[in-house]
Amino acid sequence: MYKTLPKSKLKKLLLTSSFGLLFVTPFSIFSLIPNLLAFQKYKNLEKSRLKKNILSNSFYCFIFFFPLVISVNILSSFMLPEFNAQSVVQNLLISNNIRIEQIISIVFISPFIEELYFRGLLFDQIRSSFGIFISIIITSLYFSFIHLNIISLPTLFTLGIVLALFKIISGHVYLSILIHMFFNLFMLSMILF
Repeated sequence: MYKTLPKSKLKKLLLTSSFGLLFVTPFSIFSLIPNLLAFQKYKNLEKSRLKKNILSNSFYCFIFFFPLVISVNILSSFMLPEFNAQSVVQNLLISNNIRIEQIISIVFISPFIEELYFRGLLFDQIRSSFGIFISIIITSLYFSFIHLNIISLPTLFTLGIVLALFKIISGHVYLSILIHMFFNLFMLSMILF
């Protein structure tokens, strides 16, 4: 019933997964070096390829799924009123001002790093061992949990699924990065205005 993994694949999966600790705790920076070495040795990453009608498929996917993600966000705020928003969001709401470094980090750097890890490295690693469905679920759950906030968990889980679908449709992670950047920009503008 369960698929047995060879030791080498299991080791790569564990090393790749531990790379995600960088998102959870600042002290896990020490895990970066072994993970980078494992990444360098891992040569079986699927090569990016351009699929037919990538722009039209992506556009329709975005039109369908973005309202879904926003709806889940609105529902979770109504269904979980006893929980607070992320501390970053609370600080922005209180101060109502933001520095340019924060904008660059929220809109550009975080989506880039998160997508390279979750929909790039981790997604491909899990998919090679367990298939597409399991990789979508695991990476989406992991993505939602690293933000350490109950109220945003349903929204981020849904967003993780959508971003994984964009990765599958396009065959590479670039589109997921752009959609993630747009989502963060949209949410930031909703917070500030």
